[in-house]
Order: sequence, then C-alpha cells, then structure tokens
Amino acid sequence: MNKKHHHHHHHHHRARKWFIFKIVLGVVAFLLITIAVIAYGIYRNVENSYQNSYVASTQGTPTVNISNLHAMSILILETGDASTNANCYASVLAVMNKDTKQMALVSIPVDTQLSNQTTINQSFVKNGEAGAQNLVQNLFGLQVTKYVQVDVTKIGNLVTAVGGITVENSAAFTSGTYQFAQGQVTLNSAAQTQAFLQAGQAETSERVMKVSLAVYQKIKANTSVKSLANLSYYQNIMNAFSSAIHTNIAFDEFQDIALNYNKALVNSKKLSLNTTTKNSVKTIVPTDLTTVKTSLAQMLK
Repeated sequence: MNKKHHHHHHHHHRARKWFIFKIVLGVVAFLLITIAVIAYGIYRNVENSYQNSYVASTQGTPTVNISNLHAMSILILETGDASTNANCYASVLAVMNKDTKQMALVSIPVDTQLSNQTTINQSFVKNGEAGAQNLVQNLFGLQVTKYVQVDVTKIGNLVTAVGGITVENSAAFTSGTYQFAQGQVTLNSAAQTQAFLQAGQAETSERVMKVSLAVYQKIKANTSVKSLANLSYYQNIMNAFSSAIHTNIAFDEFQDIALNYNKALVNSKKLSLNTTTKNSVKTIVPTDLTTVKTSLAQMLK
C-alpha cells in the first residue's frame, strides 16, 4: 500500500515538475520570439542588452554554428543564483527540427543518478553548466547544441518590468517581512516576488510556474495594446530578461531560431523519463531511456 502511494505521489510530483518546466520553456520561447520581432525597430538597442545574457562557450562546450543545421538541441536549466552555481532545480532538453517543424521535450530529473553515479544537480554545483551539459550528452549520446540557464532569483525583475502580476496562492504564509494571504496575490516588486518564490523549498517550483505563466500572460496582453513605439516598455523587459537568462545563443542565432524554428516551438511533444528507487538511490527506468534516446536520434536526423 505504502509503495503504491509513494509511486503515485512520485508520479504526481514528476508530472507537476514537467508542467512547471514546460511553462518556463514556453515563457523563454515566447520572449525570444517577441524580442526578435520588435528587434527590427530597435535592433541595436536590443542587441546591446542581449549581450548581457550572452555567455561565450567555455571549454567543454564547443561553439556550434546553428545556421548550418536543420535540427538542434537546447538544454534549459532552472537554477538558483547563476553567479554562484547554486542548486539546479529542473532541467529540460528541447530537440527541434525545422524541416519536420516538430520539437521534443524531455524533462531530466535533477536528483536522479545517471550513467556515472552523478546527478545533474551535483554536476551543476561542481562544474556549472558545462558539467550538466556533459552529463546530458553522455546520457543520450548526442551533442547539446546550445543552453539556456534561467536564474530563478532574478525572475522578480521581469515581474517589475511588465508592471506587476497577480497569482493564485494556495495557502497563506509569511516570508521575511512579506505576508501572503491565501487566494489572489499581487506581486509588484522584485523583492516581493523573491520573497514569494523562496519560502519553502518544496513549493518553489510550483510558484516559479505560476509567476512565469503570469509574466507570459501580461506580456502577451500588453503586446496587443502597447504600441511598438513604446520602446522603453520592451527595453525594460529586455533588460530584466538579460539579467534572468544566461545563454550561449548569440543574438543573430536567436533571430535564426525565431525565424526558422517558430513552427517547431509551438508543435511540441513530451518524452517521459520515469524513475525507480532501490536502496534509497533513484535511477532512470532503462526502457524509458532507450525509448527516449531513439526518439531524440530520430528527431535530429
């Protein structure tokens, strides 16, 4: 009975984590496309801001020119403070093909032992993005083309930039000097958002999902009513975006993705990696890994 209950809870937790990261991925993709579109009007301004997000490839993560590719993979990591290699909360590999106009998404559990008895979180804490990327490449037997790191401690800057958001809070709690009532909560400042996200580690991922979705909806709503002439609004979003996102996707590549992979970005399928626990050690179910590896290889053809 206990075993079944544990399995069900684990499945629910995994499903929730997947949903959270699909939303975060959607927000990133939406921002990429939105900014690429408005870039025609404020190209230089945006390009200068984007440089703050751009991180040149380090040793162990070779530079790849995506313009020559018909398919590519992007590793997306949701982490704590990007400057300190704090914990990695979630990881998703997105594999997209511009010919088939499809994208496959696989959520990789960060606390699960992979091929060399190391977890993604342990690799990230020890060796940063390059460590996590090498682990994922070894796991699936493919090359990770690019990466995007989302610093959850900076999401509050995006909230401020869009003019505040409203989210649903499942239970009342206090965080620092802030009190959050049950029900609808309005977040206006970066500090308030940070307090909302950080209280209680178990709830952080769920709150990141809610905040990300609300930011996405606010930008979407404002894009239709705010004139593109209101450049300061988009510039503020771009500045906040560049503080929260760290990536080795260069500005021209990012335009390439928005232009050539936009249909793939909205045509996604989920590939599942279930885990099993034995002697308190979590590992990926071997048959799942085989299935996912085959699917990803097919997508990259």
